[in-house]
Amino acid sequence: MATVVSTGSAAPDRAFPVHVLTVLEPMFVFTFKHRRGVTLFSAIWLSAVLEPVLYLLALGLGVGSLVNRRITTDGQTMNYLHFVSPAMLAVSCMSGAISASVFSFYTRHKQHGMFRMISTTSITTREIVVGDWLWEILRVSMLSGIFVIVLALAGLVGIGNAVVAFAATVLINAAFSAVGIGLAMLLRGWQDFDIVTVGQTVLFLFSGTFFPVSQYPTWAQVIAELTPLYHAIELLRGITIGDYSSGMLVHAGYLVLMTAAGLVFATRRVDADLHA
Repeated sequence: MATVVSTGSAAPDRAFPVHVLTVLEPMFVFTFKHRRGVTLFSAIWLSAVLEPVLYLLALGLGVGSLVNRRITTDGQTMNYLHFVSPAMLAVSCMSGAISASVFSFYTRHKQHGMFRMISTTSITTREIVVGDWLWEILRVSMLSGIFVIVLALAGLVGIGNAVVAFAATVLINAAFSAVGIGLAMLLRGWQDFDIVTVGQTVLFLFSGTFFPVSQYPTWAQVIAELTPLYHAIELLRGITIGDYSSGMLVHAGYLVLMTAAGLVFATRRVDADLHA
């Protein structure tokens, strides 16, 4: 009679969701059960409510009153506030995701050695990276949801498009969080955070946030259209005005590929560092 021997090779795949939740648990407990975590999270939520309101006031009553009220891009004509508000939402997603993933991952891994301790268990590097990535998406997406609600209350996006816009912010947060974890593994020390900040500022100013990139020279326009923030802005801008063209698939596809590439790079870098 033949004897069947189980190699147990499928166990890691079956355990993957459980291990990811194990990585998420200490972050969730600190944020929602510890007094310090609750206080900090409440302050973050307050800032998330104030941020879009201040942006809309500054751009609607301030900058918007100084520029042409109508602006045309990709054949669509809209007022300046409708043009710039989805861009500010995209910038908020980028800034929140990059800051959360880079600063938090660097602190937990490089300063506290949290993931090195976790790696001594049966949890794999891939599970560590995915767990941290999902936590950053959860945190930043809650804040992005507040921004979308404010836009809807201000009449800058319809309810149906607002729901789609929120789904798009989750994708944007996922892409920038994945890249952020990879960037955290490239930092040599705290002084390198300035480089990340400068990079975000360059994207903020030159990715079509305040005016169409078509106003650039051809060579600069090509560079701008290769940046991730440009695709995030164009995706949200199209959704908020209800322009669901085939070009939206290009923007979404770019962010999906960015997410996959970021996770693969981050996993390899973290694995190399943990086993160095």
